Amino acid sequence: MKVRAIRRLCVAARGLVARRVAATARRLGIETVGLLREVDAGAGWAGDLDYTVYLSGEGEVGWPRPERVVEAALDAGCDAIHPGWGRLARSPAFTEMLAQAGILGVGPGTIPLAAVADRGILRRLAEQLGIPTVPGSDPTDEEGVALAWLSWAGFPAIIRPADDTLDAGPTLVHDEAAGRAALAELLPLGPVVLERRVEAAREIELLVLGDGTGNCAALGAGDITARTAAGRLLCEAPAAGLTGEAVGEMRAHALRLAEHLDWRGLGAARFLVPPDGRPYLLTFRPGLQPWHAAWEALLDVDLVEVQLGLAAGTSLAGLPVGEEGRGFAVAVRLAAAGPGRLDRLVLPAGVLARAGPTPGDAVLAGDELAVLAARATARTAVVVLMHQALREVAVEGPSSGLPQALRLLGAPAFWRGPLDRDAAAALLDGPAPGG
Repeated sequence: MKVRAIRRLCVAARGLVARRVAATARRLGIETVGLLREVDAGAGWAGDLDYTVYLSGEGEVGWPRPERVVEAALDAGCDAIHPGWGRLARSPAFTEMLAQAGILGVGPGTIPLAAVADRGILRRLAEQLGIPTVPGSDPTDEEGVALAWLSWAGFPAIIRPADDTLDAGPTLVHDEAAGRAALAELLPLGPVVLERRVEAAREIELLVLGDGTGNCAALGAGDITARTAAGRLLCEAPAAGLTGEAVGEMRAHALRLAEHLDWRGLGAARFLVPPDGRPYLLTFRPGLQPWHAAWEALLDVDLVEVQLGLAAGTSLAGLPVGEEGRGFAVAVRLAAAGPGRLDRLVLPAGVLARAGPTPGDAVLAGDELAVLAARATARTAVVVLMHQALREVAVEGPSSGLPQALRLLGAPAFWRGPLDRDAAAALLDGPAPGG
């Protein structure tokens, strides 16, 4: 495989991920170009990039249009683009634009990305490969068909957009009226997939790497069950309480899918694991995720460096990813629940802590304010270490998820072992901790 040197990298992201990518690129001697909109005027994170390009008229919601990103990268003389961990990283159309423009995309090719970006295609492919999926429907854009499926399958149920590149998440419905309301909101965006609600399940994610020649590896498995309205809150790696048989089964499924797709780059195979331990494939997300800081702490590896190496054509064997690390790691993602301005952010010593915005920066809903990661030889030790670190965090401005993270890590139920998504949701919706 030919290795293609990256000289100037366009970072098509903002905030924490832009800083994260820029730090690795600087260490590797790669120039970086950032993209700014009106909302990013004067943003502190922009100073971490070598150059910045101002995109006017793009508004404050969502990322600039893909064609504007490609145009800006070409004008700035970039030979590669890192799409961050948002919608662009999941977009086959954007990947095809890069191929047409002759720009190297840090991620998989258009065909494998298209296969995992469409839930209907992914479900059919998994079925062909013998990988169990959550019992559900084929994609449909007809309300009557969807309501008939819900009536047959019963409630509660999950309604998801078939297009996994959309930012609209899953909707839990408990009766027909709620189903009609959810369909009225989601069907204008495109077809939907309906699934049975698997009770008391955990969400487990395996880190997948591939070099585009069928050589793949699956490292796992991390628990990403806990989430708030702003997204995933915490990742434990490795996930506690799983049998070796269940982990082995998920790893075999993830590898079978990645090898079939000739996957290149990073990926995240996400499974739903019910109390009986039988895993169901839920989705396969491309690229780096914010909570992968837990894997970086556990494996002592820079996953952005791995991404850039795989994109440039380095074989999997030539990258600094070896055997799984020993011990336990926890990553906590503090994200803005809504738009606002960050007034103050204090991060602790003693753990890995990365900040997104700096005080005075404008933030949008879902922006990562900070990601913290810690590692220890025992699960109890790393939970104590992270809980103490979070008590030293100070955030003023937008709601950050810090009270929920403190509540989760301080809960006796969490200390006793992993929580399923129903137990985690009940805990995170409870009263804020005192002190």
